Amino acid sequence: KVQVLDQMGGTQNLNAAATLADDLSKEAPANARIQLLAGQAFLKKGDLGQALLHLQRAAQGDTRSPAAQLAMARLELLRRNYAAVLEHANAALTIRQNDTDARLFHVIGLTGTRSYAAAKAEAEQLARDTKDAPQVEMQLGVIAIGQGRYREAEELFRKLYKEGSPDLQPLAGLVDTYEAEHMPDRALALMREEAQRSPDSRGKEALLVATAEAAGKDDVAFAAFLILTIGTS
Repeated sequence: KVQVLDQMGGTQNLNAAATLADDLSKEAPANARIQLLAGQAFLKKGDLGQALLHLQRAAQGDTRSPAAQLAMARLELLRRNYAAVLEHANAALTIRQNDTDARLFHVIGLTGTRSYAAAKAEAEQLARDTKDAPQVEMQLGVIAIGQGRYREAEELFRKLYKEGSPDLQPLAGLVDTYEAEHMPDRALALMREEAQRSPDSRGKEALLVATAEAAGKDDVAFAAFLILTIGTS
């Protein structure tokens, strides 16, 4: 039932899933699977403190599975604590050496701690092993921005970017690239085009607000903000 509520989404269902999982974890505090479910439920709810508590218990209760370590890596990524992301990725890789998710988190941790050369080497190997999985190529783009290789970053994000796509990651990558190059007007033009293609996309309107603010275009930012406000009222 916890997993069903998680999958259904929505604030009410996520709250119910977290409450149910928490109750179950109190009844079976030594059950690592239930602790993991509780941690994942609280993570989806956005309660990172409770999530970490349950995930730590899950990791202690089952040292043969990397699931809890991977969940904690995801949690620390939300906190932007990249050193902790590295720590949990290393722990997961100790359990399962070639786990793809653990390797990706390791790359992310290296990138976040600005170990770009090591991150790129690992990401390129992971790209070969996963046949250029989109998430790996996204990370290669992030690394390229960090190294100041903006043309390389743009090429990677352009490869993944599809006009009108609901996946905002490649679009955000292009925006980040242009802003890192001190080309905010180009980033804003791209976001305006995308917002026009998908006028009902709340994510794109939010990204447009952030892009316009970064470009110093308060009129555009305010107009996009009004659209967001009206759409959620």
